[in-house]
Parts: sequence; structure tokens; C-alpha cells
Amino acid sequence: MLKKVSVTVLLISSTLLAQSKEHHNKPMGVKTLSSELRVVLSQEMIALEKAMKTILSSMIAGDYTSIEKTAIKIKNSFILKQKLTSTQKEELHTKLPQSFIAQDSAFHNDAAMLEHVANIKNPELTQFYFNKMLNACVTCHQSFAQEKFPLFEALSQKQNVQHHK
Repeated sequence: MLKKVSVTVLLISSTLLAQSKEHHNKPMGVKTLSSELRVVLSQEMIALEKAMKTILSSMIAGDYTSIEKTAIKIKNSFILKQKLTSTQKEELHTKLPQSFIAQDSAFHNDAAMLEHVANIKNPELTQFYFNKMLNACVTCHQSFAQEKFPLFEALSQKQNVQHHK
């Protein structure tokens, strides 16, 4: 079932990416952000990657306390909500597509849910919300950061060719 969900999410995100490229001809996204803000965003992504790895290791070990603590950190953001000036926050909201902001918000809501289900030590729901968060990372990178993760572009093109055969 997990593979079906992952494949479905990837197919949907490929479709959304294609639609997004058609509707947005003007430059938007991370590459339009100021260099200072890109550095902060990069630091945030590194912290999130480390946290996701910590959660995976904690899930394997059945360490729900660690999962809960890490989910709280993700929910509250590591850097973005804590260190940004009001000008930088406005820059994020004006230069990043609304779909990026919505996906980011959903990601942090899923982290809150992960916190809750880890607190009640529910293994199935812990895996479910972790998987949602992992899929959100992949979808975001595929949709908004192909210049940093160019293999997603190749994957998208390959899927389109195979899908149309």
C-alpha cells in the first residue's frame, strides 16, 4: 500500500508540475529570493533532512519519545519561523508560489499530527504521517527545486514518455 501511495503522489505531483510550468511564465521560486534568504532556507532544509533521518531511525527503534520531540521541532520550524525578519517573511510570501506556501503549511501540520500519534505510540499512524511528510519533501523538491535536484527533471520526463506509450 505504501508503494501505491508513493507512486500516486509522484504521478499527481508530475501533473501539477506540468500545469504549474504552463501557468507561470514569470520567474518565481527559490532562485528569485535574496541570497541571504536562500542561505536561511538552505539551512532549514538541511535541518529538516537531519530531522527526517532521526525520525526514521527512531521509528525503527520504536523510540516514540524521540519521534515526538523531533516532530515538535519540525512543526515549529527550525529556522524560518524563528530567525526571519518581517521583510524576509514578506519576501517569502511574495516571491514563492502560493502552492509552495500551501505545501509547506501542510508539511508542518503533518508534523503536528506526527507529534500527536507518536505521543499515543500508534505505529501505523506514525508511519502514515512520516510517509506523508517524506512525500511532501519529494513533491516539493520535484516541483520547486529541480535546479538543485536535477534528477527529478529526468524522472519526470521518463515518466511522461512511459505514460504515453
